[in-house]
Amino acid sequence: MSSWTWSLDEAAFDNGLNFSNWAESEPQLTVFAKICVFMDPSGLWFDELCTKTRPAVCFYEPGPAQYILVTTPMTWDQAQLYCKSNYTDLVSVRNLMENGNISTLLTNASWIGLYRQGWGQWSDQTPLTFNNFKEETQTSSVPVNCAVASTLTGQWKKASCTSVYPYVCQYYVAIDSHGQAPTAPIGPDITAEVVPSKSKNTYKFMFQSDIDLNDPHIQDQILNQLHDHLGRNVLSEHKLTWIQTEGQVFHKKTVKKDRQGC
Repeated sequence: MSSWTWSLDEAAFDNGLNFSNWAESEPQLTVFAKICVFMDPSGLWFDELCTKTRPAVCFYEPGPAQYILVTTPMTWDQAQLYCKSNYTDLVSVRNLMENGNISTLLTNASWIGLYRQGWGQWSDQTPLTFNNFKEETQTSSVPVNCAVASTLTGQWKKASCTSVYPYVCQYYVAIDSHGQAPTAPIGPDITAEVVPSKSKNTYKFMFQSDIDLNDPHIQDQILNQLHDHLGRNVLSEHKLTWIQTEGQVFHKKTVKKDRQGC
């Protein structure tokens, strides 16, 4: 899990060195999602999922009033965008005096500018833009280390990095802007074939997997990963859709084995 950061100037926050006013037992969340901080009217700080809606306190550098209470409930990200668009940013709190001045504005618990990301990236350093963790995993107290995916449901759960599991490798094949690439392995269990046309390119994939690839949820995950890869490495503007034949996207292919003679 990443370290705490103030939204204003993306200033680092060290919980052991910098001023803080956490309530007892706070911060307490150990989740994979982004975590944000709100202040209650007594001036105490609490961590919470950023998707909750609350009022917020903006910082306005030109003044004369530098602390602006916005009473409309918003998620933390919505509040950040509002403050940056209309003022300077969500408020930072650097000392006890500032904490007191801000808390006197509050009648309800309100967002301040402190936050930290959950799992910010994959092992290849690309950002985490999608997760499929089981709901109970989101709020469990198991320390955040590594994750495993169920081959039956596709859902993820926390796991110790020292545990032993099967694993999935990833391999990219270069495809130019014209879609020119021969049939090539993407990995030990995946093959891609590019079928060019005048107005679009068709890609045929072969997978070896026990997962039901005709599950719409699984197909969405695969499509999102392909979309992200093309956007980073090949095409800035593109649209991907699955093509169905006989009512399905994927069809099982039976591999005939040669019979061994005596």
